[in-house]
Amino acid sequence: MHLFKGNVGSGIFAMGDAIRNAGILVGPGIVLLLGVICVHCQHLLLSAARKMKTKREVAVPPDFAETVELCFATGPPAMQKISKFMKTLVNVFLCITQLGFCCVYFVFISENAKQVRSVLHV
Repeated sequence: MHLFKGNVGSGIFAMGDAIRNAGILVGPGIVLLLGVICVHCQHLLLSAARKMKTKREVAVPPDFAETVELCFATGPPAMQKISKFMKTLVNVFLCITQLGFCCVYFVFISENAKQVRSVLHV
């Protein structure tokens, strides 16, 4: 659920501006295409997590970073060596993504607060 909120939350805030910049004809098509790609990638990741849970016989499904680590650990020998690094890399990228979401929220809130303040002449 948190992943859904993170993906949809900041995206909804920027949606109007994105459509305005892309155009009324191209914008909705690109939004649908990106939505399909995002859902497909999340489906692949969740499918891999379920397979790794079954294959490794763990009690709870692994999170994203653990799924990547397990996939690399069960892959070719050359890839097995970097499984821990890949887990760390995924966690770093998740932190950067969350920081980006926060930045979008800060900009959205500050711009709207500025507009409200200018309307109220405070």
